[in-house]
Amino acid sequence: ITSPPMSEQPKSALREQLRSFVSGGFGGICLVLVGHPFDLVKVRLQTSKEYSGMMDAFRTIFRQDGVRGLYRGETAPLLGVAPIFAVCFWGYAVGLQIADQVMPQQGKGDMSMARIMFAGAFSALPTTLIMAPSERVKLLMQTAASQTEAGFSRALVRVWREGGVRSLFKGSLATLARDIPGSIAYFGVYE
Repeated sequence: ITSPPMSEQPKSALREQLRSFVSGGFGGICLVLVGHPFDLVKVRLQTSKEYSGMMDAFRTIFRQDGVRGLYRGETAPLLGVAPIFAVCFWGYAVGLQIADQVMPQQGKGDMSMARIMFAGAFSALPTTLIMAPSERVKLLMQTAASQTEAGFSRALVRVWREGGVRSLFKGSLATLARDIPGSIAYFGVYE
């Protein structure tokens, strides 16, 4: 198998990055739509003593606010998770392309563990730039005392007032410390 001519390599690299970005974003949207009610119940169970367990929390939230109540605070994850997954898979594609350049002993397209681990670790870097602020706003939305305090813009303003950009990125190093090994494992299993 021969490599494509040099003039075609950047086009195919960009095409692969775009494909990874779009498919990652779509996967992120699906993840939020399916997982958000469970995440909401988890946060409520962790921050309140009003529920006797998971099923009680689901029933109570549904009884009080219907299906819409199970998606309280969903705006931040939809605005955050879709781009997070898009950027994560784009970062992975870029990481694979970098690995092809810096690990010449590995063949292009080789699925060696070193290449996968490098690309997985690399994917966590750009992902954290989106994930840390998104998780910060989501947490405030999910733990808001009332529905009016749970809005995306109110939570964002609250975070901003607490300390501006620094407050948005509070916990970023911990997020990165979690996500580098997590991404290595995720993409290792993915591949």
